[in-house]
This record gives sequence, C-alpha cells and structure tokens, in this order.
Amino acid sequence: MIKTKRNLSIKTGFTLIELLVVISIIGLLATIVTISLNSARAKARDTKRVAELRSIMNAFELYFDSYGQYPCGYQISPALNTCYDASFLNNFLDGFQDKTGTPRPGAVSGCRNGGSPYYGLISEGLLSSASISDILGLSGVAGGHAFFYEVQFDPLSGKRDKYIIYTRMETFSYGKSDGGMCDNFYEIGSGVGFMTPQILVGAPCN
Repeated sequence: MIKTKRNLSIKTGFTLIELLVVISIIGLLATIVTISLNSARAKARDTKRVAELRSIMNAFELYFDSYGQYPCGYQISPALNTCYDASFLNNFLDGFQDKTGTPRPGAVSGCRNGGSPYYGLISEGLLSSASISDILGLSGVAGGHAFFYEVQFDPLSGKRDKYIIYTRMETFSYGKSDGGMCDNFYEIGSGVGFMTPQILVGAPCN
C-alpha cells in the first residue's frame, strides 16, 4: 500500500478582523480604566477640600469663643443681610486690621456690620496657611473651587452670628448629605440650611 502525504496548511498570524476586535477591546478597557482613575482622583480632591473646610470651621468656632461673633467679610449684601468673602479676596483669613488697629496693606474695609474685631483667622493664629493647599484659591477660581464665606448679621444682637463656608465639588458624594442648598457644593457652618449662598442668588445649582 502506498501512503500519500497530505499537505497540511498551518494557519499563522491573525486576520484583519481579529486584529480590529482585539484593538477595540483594548481601547474599551483603557477607556474604562481612565474614567475610573479620573473619578478616584476627583473624589480624593473633594475629600481634601472637605478636610480643609472643616479645619476652617474649627478656626471659626475658636474665633467665636474669643470674640462672640464671626470674622467680617469682604463685601456686604444688603438683600441677604450678609457679608460675602472668598479665599482669593482674603479678608476673613488675614483680616482687615491687626491687633493695633492698623489696616492690613491692601485690605478693603469690607463688611463692618457687628463692629470690631476685624481680625482674620490666620492673623489670629487660629489657622495655618499650611493647612490649606491653595490658600488664595488661585488655582480654583477658574474651576470654581475657591472657598466662599458668608456671615450673617443679626440686628437684634448686633453680632455676626451665623455663617456658611462652601466650595464647588467635583462629585456629589459630599454635597448630597450636607443639608445645604446644592448637591454640587459642600456647605458647612452654623448657617447651613438657613442662609442662601451668595454665589447661587439668581443662578441655578450647577
């Protein structure tokens, strides 16, 4: 019997369709990983902002214990009976004047409802600039992540007796549970739920 040899064709490499399928899967996985990584980074930044806001809140309460009212702000808002300030305006952090009554260079008279003192949290030694990653909020102004401060003046007591401090968040994990006006802002302070953030007047939560 004569045996015949069959020429077996060996398949090598990938077809074009197989390569396209593999590339598509890799691209999809890379997209999912990137989205997850960006989300984790945003949550980490939000967590840091919340920690910094709580440090400021603790400094506010120490200030209140010493002077019976909260620091003054930068600009008055008669419609809301509040004084408005922000970390890049800096009145509530560095104050309008020092212990001798000398105005701080470059400071504005700001909101004087409630009278003196016009000291700031940092100038009083209640808050360290090192505890705030971007004390002026310069990197956050364009993105809306500066810290905003508002204090309410009570005409009956003649004191600045309620305040809120808030910032825009990148995620909704904190803003939904703070009792404030907007899910995308984290609000903290004695006036949360009672005071309307100036930044939201005439504008939606966005």
